[in-house]
Amino acid sequence: MRFLLVLILAIIGQVSMWGANSSTPTDVGNYINLKDGSYSGSKPIANATSKGGYKVGYIKNSCWCSYDINVTEQAYYSLCMAIHYNSGGVMNVTITDAKTGAEEVNQNITITQDLAQGYGKEVAMPISYPLSKGVKTMKLSFTNSGGYVMDFENLRVTKRADYIPDATTTLKSAKVDGISLPAEALQALKDNKGTYTLTGNTYTQVPELIAWMSDNTQANVTSAIEGTSVIYTIKALNYEANLTVEGLNIYTPGEKDKTVQLKYTNEGADGKGNWSN
Repeated sequence: MRFLLVLILAIIGQVSMWGANSSTPTDVGNYINLKDGSYSGSKPIANATSKGGYKVGYIKNSCWCSYDINVTEQAYYSLCMAIHYNSGGVMNVTITDAKTGAEEVNQNITITQDLAQGYGKEVAMPISYPLSKGVKTMKLSFTNSGGYVMDFENLRVTKRADYIPDATTTLKSAKVDGISLPAEALQALKDNKGTYTLTGNTYTQVPELIAWMSDNTQANVTSAIEGTSVIYTIKALNYEANLTVEGLNIYTPGEKDKTVQLKYTNEGADGKGNWSN
C-alpha cells in the first residue's frame, strides 16, 4: 500500500510538471518558460541555445500546447517565436480570459517556409484582435496532412500597437491555393461588407484562402460548402466580407464503383513488358 501511494504521488508530480500551466503567468514581452506549459502530443525538449533552455518539438496533426500569459495593458499584440519548419500546416491560436472564460482570439496562422525565415530567427505574427488586460490562457493547436509541422523556441507575446476603439482595417491581399486574387476581386473586397465571386478554376479539394489586412495582420477565415462553391467569410477588427469560389469538384465514390489495379511486368532488358489486372 505504501509503495502504491508513493507511485501515485510520483505520477501526480509528473502531470503537474508537464501537464499543467505554471501558476505564475508570464508578462507580455517576456519569453515564456516552455517547460511550464501544458502539452498534448508535442513536448518541451531541453535545448541549450533556446531562451529558457527549452524548445517544443514532436508537433504533429492534432497536437496542442498552452501557456498562461499576463496582459499588462489593453492593446494589440504579436505572437513571436523562432520556427524550425518541417512539413508545415496550420496553427490555430486561441486566447481566453482566465477569469471569465471569454474567448478573445481565435485565429489561424498558416506555417510556411516563407514565414519561418530560417531557424533561430524570431518571427512576429500579428494577432488580429486586441487583448484586454488580465491573465489569459493561450492555446496553440496544430493541423496538417502528415509529418511533423515544425519545432519552435523563444516564444513570447509582444505589444505591436495601442488599442483604439472602433479601429478599422481593409483587405490588402489574398491568395487562393497560393494564387493571388485579381485586382478587381481585391477592389470589391477592400472595404467592409464587400462580396466577390471567383470563377474559372476547378478544385478537387477545398482550396485554402489566406488574407492579409492593411494593418499587416492575417485575417480570420472560415468557410462553408454550398454545392460546387465554397463561401469564405473574412474577418478582422470591424471588417467582414465574403468571397465565393466556384468550381469545387470533389468526387465521391458510388456504391457501384470498382477499383481496378493495373500491373506492369518487364522481364527483359529491352524495356518491353506486359500490362495485366
